[in-house]
Amino acid sequence: MSESSLKIYFPSHKLQNTDVRLKTNSGEKIRPLCKVNVDVSLNQQTTNQNLNVVLENGPNLFDRDCLKCLRLEWREIKSIRKVTLRVKVKCRKFLRNPK
Repeated sequence: MSESSLKIYFPSHKLQNTDVRLKTNSGEKIRPLCKVNVDVSLNQQTTNQNLNVVLENGPNLFDRDCLKCLRLEWREIKSIRKVTLRVKVKCRKFLRNPK
């Protein structure tokens, strides 16, 4: 979670030190500022998790531990991806041959 999200959603939660080192998909190393223990809820499911707080702004992401505890609706996620891909293909065709 970003530091700005922490200030918005959990301003009074106790912060804890962390020695965790994170790495992005592109290999960039990120050192969390701290961690915070919170309840995470999704689709009527709740789990207690330690979330890493990073300085960088961006979307708040679930880590592996959190994903193990929450059941995601993969069919919904996958169907959204398929629609997005179809739109991209149509846009590319249009840009190549505008009428």
